[in-house]
Parts: sequence; C-alpha cells; structure tokens
Amino acid sequence: MNKTSKKIISLIFCFFISLLLLNPVLAESMSIGDKFKDSLFKTGFSIGYSNPEFSGPPTFAMQITNIIGVALNFVGIMLVLLIIYAGYLWLSSRGNEDQVVQAKKILVSAVIGVIIIITARIIVEFVIIYLGRSIEAAPPS
Repeated sequence: MNKTSKKIISLIFCFFISLLLLNPVLAESMSIGDKFKDSLFKTGFSIGYSNPEFSGPPTFAMQITNIIGVALNFVGIMLVLLIIYAGYLWLSSRGNEDQVVQAKKILVSAVIGVIIIITARIIVEFVIIYLGRSIEAAPPS
C-alpha cells in the first residue's frame, strides 16, 4: 500500500470511530418513543387532525394542501416505480441496444418528473403558507 491509500483508510477508520463515540450523545437527546410520538403528532396535524395549538376544523388552505400533497406523493411513488422499471430494463437488456435506449429514455423522463414534483411541492407549500397568512390577516367583510 502506498502512503495515500494508508491515509485514506486511516481517515475512514477515524470517521467511523468518531461516529461510535458520538452515538451515546445522540441517543440521549430524544428517545425513540419521543421521536415516534413527535412524528405521529406532525403526521396527524398535517392531515387535518386538531392539536392543542389548533382547536377547530381544518381550514380550506389545509384541505387543499392535503389534497395536493396526496396527489404529489402518488405521482412521486409512480415515478420511483418507473425508475426501478427502467433499471430493470437496462439490466435485462443483454446487449440489446434498443432496450438500453428505451430504458435511458424512461430513466431520464422519470428523473425530470421527480425534479418537477419536488419543485411543485415546494411551490405549493410556499403559496399555501403565504396565502393562508394573507387570508388569516384579512379583515372579515
């Protein structure tokens, strides 16, 4: 082994040792039960169930956000399945160039779709947050 590879291996070893030493500190910050309870609370609130901070029916903005979120999640799952299908086509092509080209087209289209879905989700969240603030801040007529 040359000096460079020995340095890289020792650096990787030190990194993993530091992760082992930091693990007890991270474990004490929040228990698994608390993390699970917190994630359930956030999930319930995101789909419209009330919490102690919000005691009323879900607002129109929350309902629209939930519907769009479900639709975008469904499309995202379909795109992940397309990526898996394209990978399967590519792996099972056995040198058939037509099948490789088809798999590449599906893969590129699916990745572009994932980028569009992520962008759409960001835009929807941004618009709903600011639309909700403006609706709440508007005086009743």
